[in-house]
Amino acid sequence: MTEVNYESFVFGWKAVAGATSHTGKVATNSGFTSGVQSFTTSRTSRKPINLKNCTTYYFKVKANRGSSTSSSYSDTKKVTLKCFWPREFTTIKAVPKSGSAIGLSWTRPEYATRFEIWRSTASDFTQNLVKVQTSRDWYVDENFSASKPGRSYYYRILAFNKSNTTNVRYSPKFEANLKPSVPQGLRVTGTSPNGATLSWSAAWNARQYEVRAATDAGFTQGVRTLATTDGRTRLTFNTLAS
Repeated sequence: MTEVNYESFVFGWKAVAGATSHTGKVATNSGFTSGVQSFTTSRTSRKPINLKNCTTYYFKVKANRGSSTSSSYSDTKKVTLKCFWPREFTTIKAVPKSGSAIGLSWTRPEYATRFEIWRSTASDFTQNLVKVQTSRDWYVDENFSASKPGRSYYYRILAFNKSNTTNVRYSPKFEANLKPSVPQGLRVTGTSPNGATLSWSAAWNARQYEVRAATDAGFTQGVRTLATTDGRTRLTFNTLAS
Protein backbone atom coordinates (compact mmCIF):
# COMPACT_ATOMS: atom_id res chain seq x y z
CA MET A 1 0.00 0.00 0.00
CA THR A 2 1.14 3.56 -0.72
CA GLU A 3 -0.44 7.02 -0.55
CA VAL A 4 -2.78 5.98 2.28
CA ASN A 5 -5.03 8.99 2.88
CA TYR A 6 -8.45 9.88 4.27
CA GLU A 7 -10.50 8.67 1.31
CA SER A 8 -8.08 6.79 -0.91
CA PHE A 9 -5.03 4.58 -1.13
CA VAL A 10 -2.98 2.91 -3.85
CA PHE A 11 -2.13 -0.76 -3.85
CA GLY A 12 0.25 -2.48 -6.25
CA TRP A 13 1.58 -5.93 -7.08
CA LYS A 14 4.31 -7.59 -9.08
CA ALA A 15 3.44 -8.42 -12.69
CA VAL A 16 2.91 -12.13 -13.41
CA ALA A 17 4.88 -13.42 -16.39
CA GLY A 18 2.60 -14.14 -19.33
CA ALA A 19 -0.39 -12.33 -17.78
CA THR A 20 -2.37 -10.06 -20.10
CA SER A 21 -4.32 -8.36 -17.31
CA HIS A 22 -5.07 -8.49 -13.59
CA THR A 23 -8.43 -8.56 -11.78
CA GLY A 24 -8.75 -7.18 -8.30
CA LYS A 25 -11.34 -6.79 -5.58
CA VAL A 26 -11.70 -4.31 -2.74
CA ALA A 27 -14.23 -4.74 0.10
CA THR A 28 -14.99 -3.63 3.64
CA ASN A 29 -14.88 -7.18 5.02
CA SER A 30 -12.49 -10.07 4.58
CA GLY A 31 -15.20 -12.25 3.02
CA PHE A 32 -15.60 -9.71 0.20
CA THR A 33 -19.37 -9.52 0.59
CA SER A 34 -19.70 -5.89 1.70
CA GLY A 35 -18.80 -2.67 -0.12
CA VAL A 36 -17.22 -4.64 -2.97
CA GLN A 37 -15.43 -2.97 -5.88
CA SER A 38 -14.09 -5.11 -8.74
CA PHE A 39 -11.85 -4.09 -11.62
CA THR A 40 -9.66 -5.44 -14.42
CA THR A 41 -6.54 -3.59 -15.53
CA SER A 42 -3.39 -4.08 -17.58
CA ARG A 43 -1.42 -2.09 -15.00
CA THR A 44 0.17 -3.29 -11.76
CA SER A 45 -1.46 -0.80 -9.38
CA ARG A 46 -4.90 0.54 -8.53
CA LYS A 47 -6.33 3.54 -6.69
CA PRO A 48 -9.90 2.73 -5.57
CA ILE A 49 -12.41 5.60 -5.48
CA ASN A 50 -15.49 6.49 -3.42
CA LEU A 51 -13.95 5.21 -0.18
CA LYS A 52 -14.84 6.26 3.37
CA ASN A 53 -12.44 7.71 5.89
CA CYS A 54 -11.59 5.79 9.06
CA THR A 55 -12.63 2.51 7.40
CA THR A 56 -10.69 -0.73 6.96
CA TYR A 57 -10.53 -2.11 3.42
CA TYR A 58 -9.47 -5.57 2.24
CA PHE A 59 -8.05 -6.24 -1.22
CA LYS A 60 -6.72 -9.08 -3.37
CA VAL A 61 -5.74 -9.60 -7.02
CA LYS A 62 -5.40 -12.41 -9.57
CA ALA A 63 -3.65 -12.72 -12.95
CA ASN A 64 -5.45 -13.34 -16.27
CA ARG A 65 -4.20 -14.81 -19.53
CA GLY A 66 -6.63 -13.79 -22.19
CA SER A 67 -10.31 -13.89 -21.27
CA SER A 68 -10.61 -17.52 -20.20
CA THR A 69 -7.64 -18.40 -17.97
CA SER A 70 -6.96 -16.91 -14.52
CA SER A 71 -4.85 -17.69 -11.50
CA SER A 72 -6.18 -17.98 -7.99
CA TYR A 73 -6.49 -14.79 -5.99
CA SER A 74 -3.50 -13.60 -4.03
CA ASP A 75 -3.43 -13.48 -0.25
CA THR A 76 -5.76 -10.85 1.18
CA LYS A 77 -4.23 -7.63 2.47
CA LYS A 78 -5.91 -4.82 4.40
CA VAL A 79 -5.46 -1.13 5.11
CA THR A 80 -7.24 1.36 7.38
CA LEU A 81 -7.75 4.84 5.97
CA LYS A 82 -6.96 7.91 8.02
CA CYS A 83 -9.73 9.45 10.11
CA PHE A 84 -11.08 12.95 9.65
CA TRP A 85 -11.07 15.19 12.72
CA PRO A 86 -14.61 15.65 14.07
CA ARG A 87 -15.78 19.21 13.44
CA GLU A 88 -16.25 21.68 16.29
CA PHE A 89 -19.20 21.47 18.67
CA THR A 90 -21.96 24.01 18.14
CA THR A 91 -25.03 23.65 20.39
CA ILE A 92 -24.68 22.05 23.83
CA LYS A 93 -27.49 22.07 26.40
CA ALA A 94 -27.43 21.09 30.07
CA VAL A 95 -30.81 20.87 31.81
CA PRO A 96 -31.53 19.86 35.42
CA LYS A 97 -33.90 16.89 35.08
CA SER A 98 -34.54 16.46 38.80
CA GLY A 99 -32.87 16.75 42.16
CA SER A 100 -30.66 13.79 41.24
CA ALA A 101 -30.20 13.95 37.44
CA ILE A 102 -28.80 16.30 34.78
CA GLY A 103 -29.71 15.96 31.09
CA LEU A 104 -27.12 16.75 28.42
CA SER A 105 -27.70 17.10 24.67
CA TRP A 106 -25.61 18.43 21.78
CA THR A 107 -25.56 18.78 18.02
CA ARG A 108 -23.45 15.97 16.59
CA PRO A 109 -20.30 17.41 14.96
CA GLU A 110 -19.62 16.26 11.41
CA TYR A 111 -17.48 13.07 11.27
CA ALA A 112 -18.10 12.33 14.96
CA THR A 113 -19.27 8.76 15.55
CA ARG A 114 -18.82 8.40 19.30
CA PHE A 115 -18.37 10.57 22.39
CA GLU A 116 -16.81 10.55 25.83
CA ILE A 117 -18.37 12.70 28.55
CA TRP A 118 -16.20 14.05 31.35
CA ARG A 119 -17.74 15.22 34.62
CA SER A 120 -15.88 16.67 37.59
CA THR A 121 -16.53 18.68 40.72
CA ALA A 122 -13.57 20.93 39.80
CA SER A 123 -13.45 23.33 36.86
CA ASP A 124 -10.01 22.00 35.88
CA PHE A 125 -11.25 18.37 35.98
CA THR A 126 -8.79 17.34 38.70
CA GLN A 127 -11.32 16.11 41.28
CA ASN A 128 -13.86 13.28 41.18
CA LEU A 129 -13.45 12.83 37.43
CA VAL A 130 -15.97 10.45 35.83
CA LYS A 131 -15.85 9.40 32.16
CA VAL A 132 -18.77 7.91 30.22
CA GLN A 133 -18.76 6.73 26.61
CA THR A 134 -21.76 6.88 24.25
CA SER A 135 -22.56 6.92 20.54
CA ARG A 136 -25.72 9.01 21.07
CA ASP A 137 -25.94 12.81 21.04
CA TRP A 138 -27.61 12.97 24.45
CA TYR A 139 -27.01 11.58 27.91
CA VAL A 140 -28.79 11.67 31.27
CA ASP A 141 -26.33 11.81 34.16
CA GLU A 142 -28.18 10.51 37.19
CA ASN A 143 -27.98 9.01 40.67
CA PHE A 144 -26.55 12.18 42.20
CA SER A 145 -26.99 12.93 45.89
CA ALA A 146 -28.78 16.17 46.75
CA SER A 147 -26.78 18.59 48.87
CA LYS A 148 -27.00 21.80 50.88
CA PRO A 149 -25.73 24.09 49.55
CA GLY A 150 -25.95 23.00 45.94
CA ARG A 151 -22.84 21.75 44.17
CA SER A 152 -21.59 22.73 40.74
CA TYR A 153 -20.65 20.04 38.23
CA TYR A 154 -18.34 20.71 35.30
CA TYR A 155 -18.61 18.88 31.99
CA ARG A 156 -16.66 18.48 28.77
CA ILE A 157 -17.53 16.31 25.76
CA LEU A 158 -14.93 14.61 23.57
CA ALA A 159 -15.84 13.65 19.99
CA PHE A 160 -14.12 10.81 18.13
CA ASN A 161 -14.29 9.46 14.61
CA LYS A 162 -15.00 5.74 15.06
CA SER A 163 -12.26 3.94 17.01
CA ASN A 164 -9.67 6.64 16.33
CA THR A 165 -8.28 8.08 19.57
CA THR A 166 -5.74 10.48 18.05
CA ASN A 167 -7.97 13.01 16.28
CA VAL A 168 -10.17 14.03 19.19
CA ARG A 169 -12.30 17.18 19.37
CA TYR A 170 -12.92 18.77 22.79
CA SER A 171 -16.01 20.80 23.54
CA PRO A 172 -15.74 23.93 25.70
CA LYS A 173 -16.20 23.07 29.37
CA PHE A 174 -19.54 24.03 30.88
CA GLU A 175 -21.19 24.09 34.28
CA ALA A 176 -24.43 22.36 35.29
CA ASN A 177 -26.46 22.00 38.46
CA LEU A 178 -29.18 19.75 39.81
CA LYS A 179 -32.74 21.00 40.11
CA PRO A 180 -33.22 22.73 43.49
CA SER A 181 -36.10 21.95 45.80
CA VAL A 182 -38.76 24.53 46.71
CA PRO A 183 -37.62 26.78 49.57
CA GLN A 184 -39.60 26.29 52.77
CA GLY A 185 -40.18 28.32 55.93
CA LEU A 186 -40.31 31.78 54.35
CA ARG A 187 -41.00 34.37 57.04
CA VAL A 188 -40.67 38.06 57.83
CA THR A 189 -38.15 38.63 60.59
CA GLY A 190 -38.28 42.41 60.66
CA THR A 191 -39.77 45.50 58.99
CA SER A 192 -38.85 49.14 58.46
CA PRO A 193 -40.55 52.11 56.75
CA ASN A 194 -38.70 51.18 53.55
CA GLY A 195 -38.77 47.42 53.52
CA ALA A 196 -38.53 44.11 55.29
CA THR A 197 -36.05 41.39 56.20
CA LEU A 198 -36.93 37.87 55.12
CA SER A 199 -35.49 34.47 55.95
CA TRP A 200 -36.16 30.88 54.86
CA SER A 201 -34.78 27.38 55.16
CA ALA A 202 -32.01 26.22 52.84
CA ALA A 203 -33.28 24.28 49.82
CA TRP A 204 -31.65 21.14 48.48
CA ASN A 205 -29.25 21.76 45.57
CA ALA A 206 -29.64 25.56 45.80
CA ARG A 207 -26.60 27.86 45.63
CA GLN A 208 -28.46 31.13 45.09
CA TYR A 209 -31.94 32.44 45.83
CA GLU A 210 -34.17 35.00 44.13
CA VAL A 211 -36.72 36.90 46.20
CA ARG A 212 -39.62 38.86 44.77
CA ALA A 213 -41.83 41.45 46.44
CA ALA A 214 -45.01 42.96 44.96
CA THR A 215 -48.01 45.01 45.99
CA ASP A 216 -50.49 42.35 44.82
CA ALA A 217 -50.81 38.61 45.42
CA GLY A 218 -50.48 37.91 41.71
CA PHE A 219 -47.04 39.54 41.61
CA THR A 220 -47.91 41.84 38.71
CA GLN A 221 -47.72 45.27 40.38
CA GLY A 222 -44.84 47.07 42.01
CA VAL A 223 -42.59 44.06 41.57
CA ARG A 224 -39.12 44.17 43.10
CA THR A 225 -36.60 41.34 42.68
CA LEU A 226 -33.39 40.72 44.58
CA ALA A 227 -30.99 37.77 44.47
CA THR A 228 -28.51 36.46 46.99
CA THR A 229 -24.93 36.06 45.81
CA ASP A 230 -23.45 33.69 48.36
CA GLY A 231 -26.17 31.16 49.15
CA ARG A 232 -27.43 33.07 52.19
CA THR A 233 -30.99 32.33 53.35
CA ARG A 234 -31.65 35.86 54.55
CA LEU A 235 -32.26 39.06 52.58
CA THR A 236 -33.45 42.63 53.25
CA PHE A 237 -35.51 44.86 50.96
CA ASN A 238 -34.88 48.54 51.71
CA THR A 239 -36.40 50.27 48.67
CA LEU A 240 -40.08 49.49 49.17
CA ALA A 241 -42.81 52.09 49.61
CA SER A 242 -43.75 52.86 53.18
